[in-house]
Formats: sequence, structure tokens, C-alpha cells
Amino acid sequence: MRELWESPPEFFNCFIQPGLLPTGGLMIITGEPGIGKSWLSQQSAFELAEGRRWLGLFPTNRVKTLYLELEKRSPIARERFRRID
Repeated sequence: MRELWESPPEFFNCFIQPGLLPTGGLMIITGEPGIGKSWLSQQSAFELAEGRRWLGLFPTNRVKTLYLELEKRSPIARERFRRID
């Protein structure tokens, strides 16, 4: 454990810096209904697609992004995307 702790950090390609979402990584968003999971997912997809700072804080690398709305609430999803700036 000491060797691991004292070794220099490894830098790797990430979609969200510094090391928050590695290339090929997976982000899982969970929580109670109505707390903003869908908003966070949509905003994250938009910011990565545009290469904007994630949540206004962390630099991103612009990447092709696919957002799937699987809860059959597509009118709500479309309206949220219209309001994203």
C-alpha cells in the first residue's frame, strides 16, 4: 500500500479533467426521483459534445456524444435540450 501511495500519479486521457471521466470510462448517476439526474445527464452530454467546462468547473475534451432518453419522456427531454445554453 505504501508503494502505491508514494508512487507518482499516472496521467491518462480523460473526457473530463482532471481524471474525472477516463476515456472509455463509465459514469453512473443514481438517486431519488426528482433530484436532477436527468438534467445532470443531459447537461453533461451537451457540455462534452461542445467541449465546454463540465458544470462550469472542469475542462472537457470535445467528444462525440450520444444521449438516449429511455423513459419515454422525450417531450420533456427535448424541452430541456432547447433550454441548454
